[in-house]
Amino acid sequence: VDLVPTWVTARWVKVLSREHPTLAFHASISRSFGKGSLIQLLRQFTRLHSDKRQISVGLIGYPNTGKSSIINTLRQKKVCNVAPMPGETKVWQYITMTRRIYLIDCPGIVQFSSSDTDTDIVLKGSIRTQSLLSPEDYIPEILSRVRKEYIQRQYQIDKWDDAHDFLSELATITGKLNKGGEPNLHVISKMVINDWQRGRLPHYRAPPEFSEPLPKQASSEQTDAATEKATVGADAEDETMEGASDNEEVESKRITLAELNINQIFSKIPVVAEYLPVDLEGDKDLKALEKIQGEEAAQKSSKKAAGKRKREAEVADTSDVEADWDEVFESA
Repeated sequence: VDLVPTWVTARWVKVLSREHPTLAFHASISRSFGKGSLIQLLRQFTRLHSDKRQISVGLIGYPNTGKSSIINTLRQKKVCNVAPMPGETKVWQYITMTRRIYLIDCPGIVQFSSSDTDTDIVLKGSIRTQSLLSPEDYIPEILSRVRKEYIQRQYQIDKWDDAHDFLSELATITGKLNKGGEPNLHVISKMVINDWQRGRLPHYRAPPEFSEPLPKQASSEQTDAATEKATVGADAEDETMEGASDNEEVESKRITLAELNINQIFSKIPVVAEYLPVDLEGDKDLKALEKIQGEEAAQKSSKKAAGKRKREAEVADTSDVEADWDEVFESA
C-alpha cells in the first residue's frame, strides 16, 4: 500500500471487505502500517477457535507480493528470507508468533484465471524477468498503464512514437547497444520490467466504481457499510440450509468476523511513490473524512465513559447507605 495513493487503498479495502475481512498492510520492521490491526484479527481467530490449543495461519498469494515480509514485520525481525524477485521462498516454513498462533510462510502460487493474459501474469511479478524470452512484448502495456509524466521523469525521455521507439531511445541513452550501434531491445526491456516490478514507475488501478478521485464520498461510505452488513447477514442465513448444529457455529463465527471493530487511518500510510497532485486529489478528501470520523468516535467514546462513570457513582451511592439493622434482625 506504500506504492499507491491512500485514497486508492481506502476504496479497495472497502470494495474487498464486501466479500472477506480486508486490511491494508505495509510491511516494514521499523515503520509498518496495519500491524496492530492484523494482530487483533489473528487474536479474534483464536477466540473463534477456543476449542483448539493453537491455530496455524497460512500466507498464500502470488509470488513476490510480500508474504515473507509480513511475517518479518509481525515478528519485528528477519525470520524469513526476502528478495525483490519471485521464487525466493521455496518450501513451507512454520514461524511461532505467539503461544497459540503459528504462521506458515508458503511459496508463491499463480492461480489460474481465464481473464488473465500472459502480460497480466508477467506484470504481476509472477515470473522472473531472466526467464522471459521476449520481454519487449510487455512494454506496450506498461506504457499504457503508467502516466507519461512518470515515464519521462524516470528515464529522461521527452517523447516517443511507440514502444519500439521508446526502447530504442532508452537503449541509446543508457548505452545498451549491440555491435554496429543497434539498440539491445531485449536487455533494455528487462530493465523496464524490473523497474515496474520494484515500484519505480508509479501506477495504480482504482476500483471500477471509483475510477477517479471523486470528492466527498461520505454518504456512499455509509451506504456501502450498510450494504456490507446486509450481505454478511444474508450469507450467514444461507448457512442454515445444511445441518442446524454445524451451521449455528459457522453463522456465529461469520457474524463475529463482520462485527470486528478494526478502524484503520489510511492517511497514516507512508507512501514512498511520488505522485503528481492530480493523482493525490482524493487524499485531501480522505483526510477530511477521517477527521470527521475521528471526532465522532471521540464523542461516542466520551459519552460511553461518562455513562460508565455515572453507573459507578450510582453503585457507590447505593453501597454508602447505612443498613437499618432493626429491620435486618426483624426480617431474620
